[in-house]
Amino acid sequence: MCDLKRLWRTYMSNCRCRRTITLAGPVCDQSAGLLQDGLLHCVYENSRPVDIYLTSGGGDMNACVAMLDAVSWAQDRGIGVRGTVRGYAASAAVFLVAQCNWRRMSKRGYLMLHGMSSGGGMADQIERAIQRRWTNHLNYQMLTLLRERTRLDEEVLAGIMSADYAR
Repeated sequence: MCDLKRLWRTYMSNCRCRRTITLAGPVCDQSAGLLQDGLLHCVYENSRPVDIYLTSGGGDMNACVAMLDAVSWAQDRGIGVRGTVRGYAASAAVFLVAQCNWRRMSKRGYLMLHGMSSGGGMADQIERAIQRRWTNHLNYQMLTLLRERTRLDEEVLAGIMSADYAR
């Protein structure tokens, strides 16, 4: 287990001048916390845009929603957010890129978008029904976000999210 506080202090001391937040790895509670802390610092420092560099295979949708809220919060306070994919952004990470004001990709970068699935494992029927309802709610929120941020209509986006392939 790494010392996140020490890592964060080192990270912030290296990037304060550049207003850069680098997220590499899975979308999880820790990465959501790092993003929220970085944006909080940037919002109260000044109103210059913030760069987020992202390489992620996706991860937890609850953490992703927290990250989307953090970016939206910064944008509501006049901060422009530039999202750059270096390498790949897949699954939940695609939605973080879509939330940014400006989106860029490296020359060899790619996005992998798909809909969410509710795996239930050994869960009983009630738990699976709740999970399906939550999954459908998240799918709708992500579809709405992508429709607002892209020039694709809802049918095309739904088709992309239901198929499981890279774009």
